Amino acid sequence: NSLSSYEHVPVIGDLMTSRWAFEALAVEQFKDNKYQQNFFEIDREISNYGYVSNFYIPELEKRLDIVARDISINKTITASHNDFNLLTNEITQLEKLSSQPFAKPSILKAGVFKPADVAIIRNYLSGIQKSFGAKCSAANKLKDNIYSDLVKKYGSDDAVYKLKQDFYNNNLADVVLNRFEIQNLIEYNNRLIRMKDPVYEIPESKNGRAKLYSSVKYFFGAKIDTYWFNIVFIRFSSFVLDLVLYFDFLKKSLDFFGNIRLKKTIK
Repeated sequence: NSLSSYEHVPVIGDLMTSRWAFEALAVEQFKDNKYQQNFFEIDREISNYGYVSNFYIPELEKRLDIVARDISINKTITASHNDFNLLTNEITQLEKLSSQPFAKPSILKAGVFKPADVAIIRNYLSGIQKSFGAKCSAANKLKDNIYSDLVKKYGSDDAVYKLKQDFYNNNLADVVLNRFEIQNLIEYNNRLIRMKDPVYEIPESKNGRAKLYSSVKYFFGAKIDTYWFNIVFIRFSSFVLDLVLYFDFLKKSLDFFGNIRLKKTIK
């Protein structure tokens, strides 16, 4: 656990060139094959909207119920501190995700939170859930239209089905969509971490770090396709290792620290 992370690939993994190469190949083959390239962006919308409305918001409402029960019994937050901290952290993230500001951020403090404030949070969560649910439904309708256009392009449903059979890899989809993970989200460091469909998730980090199989990465504000980001990273790291070998930095470092240790031993 000290080496792993649920939020992004751990550093020890990022040091492995094979990790960057495998991710680039897996994401590229899933995202840009001749069949899925028609649906990837709309599937991303369906996945992200559906995750918020069907899993994320219900989990936050469950945490709010725990806080509400605690404060109704004890008149203040006592046993539900962790749930309240998680709730406040996720409301901050939800504001960014939904572009809908929370009307009363001043109540998101354990010392001032009152029973009447529960309804304010509940209404906020309910509003976002309805909004994202509607967006998910609209995206599903748009996907149906895209499929109909494909049928017209290729001539029949059977032709589109054959296209999928030829280019869509179900085993690969199981991997990049994390279908073997039972939980859709988990709690980690007073945050809710998404486990569902990592290939569709937009990473929060702006320094190039992301979960394995994320299809995009952000670097200094720029949104970069994972395939090209990983290729550039592999080239850059290979260049750095070339310099290490050419100038014999490894041997010089070992000799340097060996001499320091020897001097301390002589003293």
